[in-house]
Amino acid sequence: MTPPVDSALLLKARRRHTVLAAILALPLLAVSRPQWAADGLAFQALFWLGQFLIVLGVCGRIYASCFVGGRKNQEIVRDGPFGVVRNPLYVASFMGLIGVGLSSGMASVAAGLALAFALYYPAVVAREEAFLAASFGQAYDDYRRQVPRWWPDWSRWNLPESVPMNPVFPLRTLRDGLWFLAAGPLFAALRAAQDGGFIPIYFVLP
Repeated sequence: MTPPVDSALLLKARRRHTVLAAILALPLLAVSRPQWAADGLAFQALFWLGQFLIVLGVCGRIYASCFVGGRKNQEIVRDGPFGVVRNPLYVASFMGLIGVGLSSGMASVAAGLALAFALYYPAVVAREEAFLAASFGQAYDDYRRQVPRWWPDWSRWNLPESVPMNPVFPLRTLRDGLWFLAAGPLFAALRAAQDGGFIPIYFVLP
């Protein structure tokens, strides 16, 4: 059985690992270039699909945080997105992450990010669920049986007239989401640096 760990410690560790992964990935992305021309249909389709997924992911995270902000460790939240999937914040993050990869114009980058997510986050979620099970016992076990972990069951959607919300949490989520929104300008800057000969190109990827 996975031992329960304080959720605040998990959050700090997850942020630290995310920053480390970004630092390691950025040099590789800087010397990689999509095989598609920037004005071509393939590149534009990947880029704009990526931008759409980023916006969808950021908005999804902000919306979910309105339901859970300040309540996550005090009660089991079943309202709104938490009624259809147990981890709506992570689902939204996954969409945003795929959007970041596609915004590079390289589907292979999106595939690599999806693989990294699939390898890392199931263990994170398992430890969080162990913490919640230890905190709420049978009530959380019932919730876990009724609501899927990753794939939303929209038949379970319920929207209360109001929810208690700490406005700090949506603002924090928006702040975190700015990193996703920065992907487009970042890739454009890297490509301009490559075109100017400031950064060498070692990999041309689909």
